[in-house]
Amino acid sequence: MHTHKDNFVDLLFPKRFVLRYNTKGERKNWHAYRSAVEAFLHLRGLECHLRDGTPSDALYLDEKERKRWETDDKLCVSVISLNIKGEPPEDFGRMCEEGRPAASLWEKLHTEDHAVARGGRRKGGDDDLFVKVLISCAFGGFLLMGLIMFVRAPPEAFLPSQNPRY
Repeated sequence: MHTHKDNFVDLLFPKRFVLRYNTKGERKNWHAYRSAVEAFLHLRGLECHLRDGTPSDALYLDEKERKRWETDDKLCVSVISLNIKGEPPEDFGRMCEEGRPAASLWEKLHTEDHAVARGGRRKGGDDDLFVKVLISCAFGGFLLMGLIMFVRAPPEAFLPSQNPRY
């Protein structure tokens, strides 16, 4: 258990490691976010806060050590919650407001990941939308090209030929 004096800016990840929720509640970047949180806390010796809501030797801790654990856990909660953009699930926000430990917040995010893997909410909703729009544009372009050829072609081009070229 190590308490660190971190600046607020030190707790924020670069954009590519931030967990993002879109307006449909679908999340993006989970794997990069998870790796960044785990690495950040591991480098500070705080990875146990992702697994345990209380220290394993809680019965034997004095008041000072218990306070250190709580301070470290608040740091972990800050790292987890500050690097989420958009609207996370409502119950996640409620858990933060209730002052739940980092382990329960982390478990909530992992549970959501397993629900998606089992067929819950779809992954990559924005990517799917992009592909649909791209295909629609390509099909529209094909139809437009056919329309242009039809309009610009002379009427004889559509009549049966007197001299077939077989």
